[in-house]
Amino acid sequence: LKPFWLECRPSGPCVPKMGVSRHNAPSVAVDDAAAAAAADILAAVGALAECSSQLEHEPLKGAVGNATAQLFSHIEGRCRELVDALLLSVGGSESDEVAYDKLWTLRLMGKRSEVTRRWILEAGGMEIVARVMAAHTGHDKLQKEGTWLVYILCGVDGLAELLRRSRGCPAVQEAASWAIYELARKQRDRGQAGVTEWPQADTVIVLLLEAMRGQPGQPTRVDLLWACCSALRLLIEAHP
Repeated sequence: LKPFWLECRPSGPCVPKMGVSRHNAPSVAVDDAAAAAAADILAAVGALAECSSQLEHEPLKGAVGNATAQLFSHIEGRCRELVDALLLSVGGSESDEVAYDKLWTLRLMGKRSEVTRRWILEAGGMEIVARVMAAHTGHDKLQKEGTWLVYILCGVDGLAELLRRSRGCPAVQEAASWAIYELARKQRDRGQAGVTEWPQADTVIVLLLEAMRGQPGQPTRVDLLWACCSALRLLIEAHP
């Protein structure tokens, strides 16, 4: 048994991997020409922004500045429409794979854009992600995407909130527990203060213990117990 995002190497121990690689998935292969064209357009937009801030003479400075502001406003509006559409549609009667694609898109956008994170939170993203994960418990990659999306949105507080929202859903609790373990381990291995400076550590410990106890009438899940114990060990080592 091992957490679903551990890669077991023949010559070494299990190595945690953050994020889901899609480079080898033929169905989502990137069209090189389209990617190059998009990068070229973005470069032009960046150049316009630079010009609008450095031009010195009117009316050119004003004209370029207004055009650039309108362009940015249009791009921002369409991006927000896409984020809202993804959040509104995810987790309905769609397949596991389609729901996974939507969470993957939201995570990637949120990872790269602060304003996107704000849009997702304003649209109730935390509740939506927890609900989608609970509706697709059999899809390991979706569980991981949802967990790291929550972390990108709210950090360790987000993982604690996911544990709180997922009471009675062992698969989601397991995903959140492994994320806490992986995050704590990576910070420790990099020599960072990590868990010792988590103000949420006590709360996370209580939530992990609650997850281990489970709900009345539910069978005990060994995978969940293993995930919780792994995370608790690192937390308790830092907070004896």
